[in-house]
Amino acid sequence: MTGPIQVLLFRTHPDPDELERAYREVSAGLRAVPGLLSDELLRSVSEPDEYLLSSRWESLDALRSWQGGEQHDRVPLPLRVPSGRPLAGGYGLYQPAAPG
Repeated sequence: MTGPIQVLLFRTHPDPDELERAYREVSAGLRAVPGLLSDELLRSVSEPDEYLLSSRWESLDALRSWQGGEQHDRVPLPLRVPSGRPLAGGYGLYQPAAPG
């Protein structure tokens, strides 16, 4: 895979304050990660304990490089991008299919 990649991480968390606080801390630390273009935490309107964490990377290699580093190991488990099989772990990797 070449080109930008979008990571979508689906999570349910019983304590919104805890998850949102963890996201703010992690997101602030990610600003300097090479290859990360953007990140955003979205909360469901209808199910307040459901979240979607979206991050956009320059490439799959940039994402994998970050996953292999020590900074990824310090990310709280609910916000950590699994390195295993997509969708089975509540996440997916996507590339742009058509210009918008």
